[in-house]
Amino acid sequence: MGNPAGEIPQEIAHRLAGCVERLLGSVEASATVAFREVRGAETLRSLPGPLAALVCRLTRGATGPAVLVLPGAFALGVAKLLAGEGMEAAATIPGPDDTDALGELANQLASGLSTALGEWLGHSVGFEGPGLQWLAEGGAALPAGTSEPVLALSVTLKGTSADAWLVVPWGAVSRVPPRTAAEATLPPLQESPSRKNGHGMELLLDISLPVTVELGRTRMMIRDILHLTPGSVLELDKLAGEPVDILINEKSIARGEVVVIDENFGVRLTSIVTPSERVASLQ
Repeated sequence: MGNPAGEIPQEIAHRLAGCVERLLGSVEASATVAFREVRGAETLRSLPGPLAALVCRLTRGATGPAVLVLPGAFALGVAKLLAGEGMEAAATIPGPDDTDALGELANQLASGLSTALGEWLGHSVGFEGPGLQWLAEGGAALPAGTSEPVLALSVTLKGTSADAWLVVPWGAVSRVPPRTAAEATLPPLQESPSRKNGHGMELLLDISLPVTVELGRTRMMIRDILHLTPGSVLELDKLAGEPVDILINEKSIARGEVVVIDENFGVRLTSIVTPSERVASLQ
């Protein structure tokens, strides 16, 4: 496959490089990541081992593999930094602690990529199966038939520089064709918000939706997450006694206070959005 750089906007390429920089910046504040160019998948096949592949699969909004490939020694150095050691103390193969640290890094990468791609595409992007793949034999051990574009990156961490490669799905980054004149001028179809015989809102009334009660949120450095133990206390961004948020399809529709009903937790609604706003939140 030829160089696909012309088919991928530079804006999203630099956004993704920034995503990797923020990931490594959570390990060491001095981390820098620069985007160099887009290459074909054959670039990875010729890479010597060992390699560390932080992998996940995008499953909603964009589908396909997302993989950050790092030289093995560099990745192990990152794992040691997460454990509070120096990069020079890195081993030649990952131990259990290294695997756990790099696995958590893969989870953070997947979350960051889904956010960056979601902002780029204008809708949410989901993922599954983040984790570490240790490729002792090098790029030849990657699954055959991969045809996704590869973003070549230059990475520097605590004075140590290395090349890195980020694989992303074509559908998430390729340029979207412009709308035709007909598509741009056709008026939207108008339908009554409610029709008889089960052809309007009645069709939706039996559909179940996930309801989430959010007590609060917080952000943590990866090194702090790895140090969590039973009994650790997480400080949230809400004050004691402040109303909790009720979310449907990840969108806020009400606020309330926590109550106990027959030994079960519940929420008493104290404020709620209007019916029209609730319908709009389901879209």
